[in-house]
Amino acid sequence: MRLSRMVGLRPLLVFVLCLACLAAPGAALATWTINTSGTSIGGVIYLNNLSAVNGTFDSGGSSVSVVYGAVYDGETVVSDWKWDDSLGIAGSVYSWNLDFTGISIGNSVYAFNLRAFDMYPGPQVGATVNNFVYDTVAPSIATVGVHPAVKVKNSPPDNTITIEVYASDILSEIEDNDFVLSGVTATSGPVGGSSYPPDMKWKVWTVDVTSMDPGTYPVTVTVYDAAGNYAESNLTITVLSVELGGNGDTDADHIYYYRNPGSDTLSFTVYGLPAGSYSVAFGREDFGSFTTSDVVYGCATNAWRLAGTPSGGGIAFTTPIINTDQNRAGGGPCPVAVQVYRDSGGGLEPYGQPFPLISGSGDLDVVLVNMDLEPPDEEKAAFPGGWPFLSGPPVKSRPTFDTPGINMKQMNADAPVAFIIYQPDAMPGGYRAIGEIEFGQYEAGVQDYIDFLEGAGPNSAPKICSVFKAMGMAFASGEPSVSVHVYTDPALQAEAQDYLSDKKATIRLFNINEKFAEWVANFSDEQLAGPITLNETILNVSSVYDDGVTAAPNLVNWGTATFVYSENNGTLTLPVEHFTQYEIEPDVSLSNLTISSGVLSPAFNPDVTSYATAVANSVSTLNVTPTVAALNLAITVNGTTVASGLPHTVSLNVGSNTITIVVAGQVGSTKTYNLTVTRASADVGGDSSPTPQTQQTHPTTTETPGTITPETTTTPDGETNANVTESAVQAELAAGSTSVTVDVSTVETPVNVTVSGTSVDALASKGASLTVDTRWIDLTIPAGSLPSGQNITVSVAPVATPPVLPANVQLVGDTVSVEVKAGDGAATISKSVTLVFAYDSSSATDEANLFVYRINDDGTLTCVGGSVAGGKVSVDLAHLSKYAVMQYRCGFNDTANHWAKRNIYFMNARGVVKGVSATSFAPERAVTRAEFAAVMLRTMGLAEIRPETPTFTDAPSGKWYYGAVEAAYQAGLIKGIGGGKLAPERTITREEMAAIVMRVLEKASAGVTLAPGETTEMLAGFTDRNQIAPWAQAIIASAVKVRILAGNPDGSFAPRAVTTRAVSAVVSERVLKKANLIN
Repeated sequence: MRLSRMVGLRPLLVFVLCLACLAAPGAALATWTINTSGTSIGGVIYLNNLSAVNGTFDSGGSSVSVVYGAVYDGETVVSDWKWDDSLGIAGSVYSWNLDFTGISIGNSVYAFNLRAFDMYPGPQVGATVNNFVYDTVAPSIATVGVHPAVKVKNSPPDNTITIEVYASDILSEIEDNDFVLSGVTATSGPVGGSSYPPDMKWKVWTVDVTSMDPGTYPVTVTVYDAAGNYAESNLTITVLSVELGGNGDTDADHIYYYRNPGSDTLSFTVYGLPAGSYSVAFGREDFGSFTTSDVVYGCATNAWRLAGTPSGGGIAFTTPIINTDQNRAGGGPCPVAVQVYRDSGGGLEPYGQPFPLISGSGDLDVVLVNMDLEPPDEEKAAFPGGWPFLSGPPVKSRPTFDTPGINMKQMNADAPVAFIIYQPDAMPGGYRAIGEIEFGQYEAGVQDYIDFLEGAGPNSAPKICSVFKAMGMAFASGEPSVSVHVYTDPALQAEAQDYLSDKKATIRLFNINEKFAEWVANFSDEQLAGPITLNETILNVSSVYDDGVTAAPNLVNWGTATFVYSENNGTLTLPVEHFTQYEIEPDVSLSNLTISSGVLSPAFNPDVTSYATAVANSVSTLNVTPTVAALNLAITVNGTTVASGLPHTVSLNVGSNTITIVVAGQVGSTKTYNLTVTRASADVGGDSSPTPQTQQTHPTTTETPGTITPETTTTPDGETNANVTESAVQAELAAGSTSVTVDVSTVETPVNVTVSGTSVDALASKGASLTVDTRWIDLTIPAGSLPSGQNITVSVAPVATPPVLPANVQLVGDTVSVEVKAGDGAATISKSVTLVFAYDSSSATDEANLFVYRINDDGTLTCVGGSVAGGKVSVDLAHLSKYAVMQYRCGFNDTANHWAKRNIYFMNARGVVKGVSATSFAPERAVTRAEFAAVMLRTMGLAEIRPETPTFTDAPSGKWYYGAVEAAYQAGLIKGIGGGKLAPERTITREEMAAIVMRVLEKASAGVTLAPGETTEMLAGFTDRNQIAPWAQAIIASAVKVRILAGNPDGSFAPRAVTTRAVSAVVSERVLKKANLIN
């Protein structure tokens, strides 16, 4: 309360100060409390009636016999003095009661003057003055606003009604909680302002109509003041709901076609309208005036309006849609909005605001009408081969516009938006999808939002309408290419092109096998097994942007266009950024390139066009074998035509030689590969091909070795015990040794080397490794990997070799048992140990085939790998058993000079990779998704699963890979491509390979977590990092981090390049090691 606005306040305050001076000198400070029927705010009391006033007086110890009180108006007494001499007392606290009933005063500001005496008229013990407002006038409600008073459920912008009230009061405060809304459930909103005119106190409520039944609701707004007076305002709100369909309107998606040869009915029912007579008018979804001049949708009755009929508790409206240009000039789709009119007896008056017709419960989930997709006559005449359709093909959308929750302003926010185009089928009355045009999902900086309401106005259609008018598709076929015509209406071309300028699209053409059988025959069976990358020739590009002048054909590489073959369909996929005519032909890339000498650098990749190799001086000619997957492509080598898959001999000069390979299509697209061959001079011998990759590498460390030769004793059973003294170990460590070797290499019997727990701890504290050197093997145990404080014994003994070995395995060394014990049991070693084996070099014909094998308890063998150097084979192992060095013969005649031959031999010996025949591995052949799934399944040692019912429609039980892909899918290693398909025979890309590899590591508890920003860091070194799909970026970064995958010599990663069989062997070996699955 603002007291400065109250009459007589300042004189009253002076009077109070004077009264305070009447207290007896030296008296203790007195305290008063006052109780009334009113409200106290900020020390001021508000009353709308005057009766009893009571309270207490704490005299501070003085005696009190009577309390007097009176009502003052300023300095004037306006009541008789009242007194109470029957005081209650509790200590020095006196209770009193004064009755002012019957006093007649006006609405104003007053004060209670109270005095306490021991004996009147003796000395005054205490006095006080308390202000109060006497107010019997109710507050004034200036306005009550309802927005909107009539609300259609699920219509924009939300499902709420806002109620706001403005009120004021002359004397009394209106508090924030003095506003009350009754009749409906509402959410209390903000409050503000001031109580006093000309200011206003205001309050807002929000009513959520989502769960309210349709109908009219009486609502009361009550405003109180601090004195207890109140005012009320009554209003009504109406909640409507709209249901589409019924009365002949059977469209599931509520899409109405322009020039539809059949009748089409639009029906809906409005629920919640009060009793009365109603009509509706149709317009665009632009809220505003709905006069007859604004109406843009014609109805079949009553010219511009449609009368409603009571139906099932609502008012039903039904009309045939007029499928002519009367409906709206220009055609095209736009949202339907409705204005309801009520007949008040004196004419039609709008009832509520216009609202869109909504199917479902989503934001702006509207009904589209009038899709005109037939091109103008001049476009039909210009179409190659003549216009093939009897009428304009209809269109449907994906997702449909009646999808609950869809946002028409951001149609592609969560998924791509596609329009499927139909044409009349051969079947009577049928339509068949001939293709679709898809706008990609929103991605900042890549694809804009698709707003289907952009540009809509009272007399203008949304911009998307021009796209529908300007866009369609049809086919014309001519050997050896397919012509795809995405036609345009010249009158709307500029507007459509402007709308599509930031919206990339993908065109898909269906039923290619049936329509263009001769074109499909251009591809080989091998190529049809996977997606086929295409090139394009774009014709008349200038006509898209300029004034229709025909330009010369412009050859453009279209590396992202693909053809996917299936027995019953076949689909062309064409990413586009404009709309014109396209000529499509098979990809003009090599599928393979081999040479008779040297090694290609980098390894062949269809997308890489520059290669180099070096050969010895003795190599004077080179056989070059280029291969293409597609048929009817021309290949030349240095200008000479050659056949696909057959070698062509090129003579070599000393020094640099350039070999040029050109692949040409029949429409005109070409691709050129260059190979630089360097032939050594006469005084330089040898082969400059790269050193074959070894299976294992060990970090280079600087070690200071120390050797101990212990004393030995022989046991009755012929074994030798060697005890390593603690003093010997301490002496070596004191000398700075970081690698302590116990030399028992002269012992020819089984040997047991014991090291005390004290020595084990001493080695660990100095970071020193322990090596036991025997005549059969050397065993190195890393520093700190032995159990602390325990005596350990290393036992090495020759054992018998299994009497029967596999035909492709030959023993080239001793078979040895290796054990490490701690006390009476096997020691727990926390790191892998290294075993180094000697072998009989006279028995080994190829070091690339030498591996360490574990001899299992049942006599079977398991290849655990190893690396060969200096006449020995070393291997890192996590467990110890019986081992021997053996030579493995795989029989492949196409891997002898391959860079990955040792990897191939090892994984073949493990049974992980297999040859394409008994004598061929085909290391550079592409790997399919099914083949790689089988390799990863065998890498993990998982068994195949053959369920009765296939999981995927394109991976039936009769295929060789059926059990492998089913098991891989059940294990979570692979995923389908959607639609119940796996695409098992499609070649696998490097980024797809990375995804499967990281799933394998995750399942083997060897996954990796990337720190924030590490994805960018790991991919930064690749020149083509922007070509890595968003979904694959973190996956590839993880694979690079754990050193499973790396880039190419040219700095690229080639994420969409195919994976070769050789690479699959290398990658599976790395996975085997990373996941600790070797033994």
